[in-house]
Amino acid sequence: MTDCCESHETQSIRATDPELAARLISQAYGDGGKEHRIIRGASLISVSALLALGSCFSISAAFQKRFSAFLRLIARYASFSRSDAASLAFLSMASLSLSQLQAFPWIACDRASLRPCDLADGFLGAADTIADLLKLPRPDGFAPAGLSSSSLRLLQELAADCSSPVASPASEEALEALEELSEWLSSRAPSGFFFGASEGDGSLFGFWPSEEALEALEAADFLNDDPSIQAFFLQSAEEAGLELSGIGDGFRGEAEGLTEEAAGAFFAQDLAEELGAVDFQKLSWPLTCVDWEQAWKELSMGDGFSASPSHKFGLFWIFQAS
Repeated sequence: MTDCCESHETQSIRATDPELAARLISQAYGDGGKEHRIIRGASLISVSALLALGSCFSISAAFQKRFSAFLRLIARYASFSRSDAASLAFLSMASLSLSQLQAFPWIACDRASLRPCDLADGFLGAADTIADLLKLPRPDGFAPAGLSSSSLRLLQELAADCSSPVASPASEEALEALEELSEWLSSRAPSGFFFGASEGDGSLFGFWPSEEALEALEAADFLNDDPSIQAFFLQSAEEAGLELSGIGDGFRGEAEGLTEEAAGAFFAQDLAEELGAVDFQKLSWPLTCVDWEQAWKELSMGDGFSASPSHKFGLFWIFQAS
């Protein structure tokens, strides 16, 4: 596959072809996601191609996550008009606040019948909640961005049967619309989660941690926490530059403080003692004058440390990205 820097003719083709835009994004991440390759790749993709690509449900869930990260990154470097920026905002899977995650529809459907009408009713409720939480635009005043109005109307008609003990058979078009909605919900899953049936209960549909995410949560001792806390932690780790596979080594614990600087200073002191650089039992001048906030800044700038607010006030998670 060729490099990101290509001819003007190729750039003009990619401006209208979402498939080629997808290939370019994959290529930009091909060498481990180097930022300069991604930024150079961004210059070859127009907003129209990105929007077209964002509405394609044939792309894998893994690529959707990569696509979202790509959009967040290029937003820091590329110049978009106000309308284009608004159009791209819903595609970029912006970080969710803790309060949004606490209101997230983790369980979408728990009806044992598994009738298409019951699934449609549950999935539509989850989609409405997510659209409201994320303030997703509704271009036609009806369907959230990324969902077609015709599919949504088919699903509403299908869901209307869920109160009946004997539902009418679902049409092929309605089943395809249900699959489209399922894929839309998958694309809205928080970092490390997927949408589908529970492994332990096939009649329970919702958002669940992936196998790799479960391993990361277990390594960081978050396996038994509420899914909103798990998702907030995984999202924070991702924003700190950690892959799921790196959380076990990259999560360095918690530190108290009202601000990131204060928590960082607290962690720097603990680290200094852990490394044997300072004996706090025999601490005297001039070591009592150490600027621990400055020590934290050096850890942040030189060693990849960062502090993220946790779900508890005055407590920060400490991460170290390699």
